[in-house]
Amino acid sequence: MSYIYKSRVRETTTTAGTGTVALGGAQYGYQTFGSAIPSGTSVEYTIEDAVNGLWEVGHGTYTSSSNTLSRDTVLESSNGGQPVGFGSGIKSVWLDLSAASLTSLTALANGALPASSLVSTLATTQARILAPVGSLVGSGTGQSNGTSLSYQVNVLTSAPAGTAFVIPVSNAGQTIEIRNKDTANAASLYPPVGARIDSNAINAPVTLPSGSAVVLVVASTTQIWS
Repeated sequence: MSYIYKSRVRETTTTAGTGTVALGGAQYGYQTFGSAIPSGTSVEYTIEDAVNGLWEVGHGTYTSSSNTLSRDTVLESSNGGQPVGFGSGIKSVWLDLSAASLTSLTALANGALPASSLVSTLATTQARILAPVGSLVGSGTGQSNGTSLSYQVNVLTSAPAGTAFVIPVSNAGQTIEIRNKDTANAASLYPPVGARIDSNAINAPVTLPSGSAVVLVVASTTQIWS
């Protein structure tokens, strides 16, 4: 999934619990979410309750009409990676870059995606931007007829045994997140025709176990990294 980052975006919030955060205004020297990013933007965030030593890093969505930030996926937290039930005191919430994103950027910088390749691809190819989030059910049995992973965040609600999911052709540099919510079955993930995932054979699938998730980085039309 693609996330937008802007410098020095930091607000307060007094929202308690584990739900959507109501933003309470910029901290001194910073800008608000609303002044920096459009409504509906997917971001990576950190929430911190410094008084009580509580924190949460995750993926969220900013909504301007309610001036709120949803907490869509928790990546890390002081609660063992689970949503934090914050108290009612004042907390800080800001745009951040997660360790997972920085790891992906390091992989690109180390040669998975040369900068010249990214510039060339974006300059000459019409951007294939995926819709933000969607739920999918497995169908088909292989690369030619499996269910297309057509969202930035693909939630696999059902992955019947023997069915397949196929990664669409995407622009270099794009990320695709896949979460297998099927409680019984692993999911078979196929690359686009002519491509490979990591160091696997061209066109070969990989397995995503039940209850697990993966973020894939599209290095080129023929190479995808996990």
